[in-house]
Amino acid sequence: MAIYSKLDDLLKHNLFQGKIKQGLEFLKDLSENDFADFEQGESKRMEIDGDEIFASLQKYKGKNPEEAMPEAHRKYIDLQYVLKGSELIRCIPLKDCVITVPYSEEKDICFLSGHPGTMLEMKPGRVVVLFPEDAHAPCIKTENTELIFKCVVKIAIED
Repeated sequence: MAIYSKLDDLLKHNLFQGKIKQGLEFLKDLSENDFADFEQGESKRMEIDGDEIFASLQKYKGKNPEEAMPEAHRKYIDLQYVLKGSELIRCIPLKDCVITVPYSEEKDICFLSGHPGTMLEMKPGRVVVLFPEDAHAPCIKTENTELIFKCVVKIAIED
């Protein structure tokens, strides 16, 4: 049930409440200055609400499609947002995948293979909301090889 849209449109239509809305509001206020104090290939964690909502700011160049392994999470919803640059994210229904690397409780991730899925083009201002049912292979390079500034907000799923 991935939701792919422009961030401004998701906020304008007020589709989400609670923690997801808080994560979207955080994305709205991001700027390139937030990415200034770390290097390409590094990431920076930003606290929003402890382990309930936090952000990972990332700065990198995209991968070749065959290098991007589909992944899935159980404890967190991902809000993946590109501030600068562009990439592709392959989205696949989890039910159409086969687990290739078992789930790690500590890292909240498993890796998968299977169905080719659907490619989403992530340009500045675009966001994709990924639920546990949504396997995804992020960080796939486009024809443009510029540096990508991306933020992944992690939203804890309520028990």
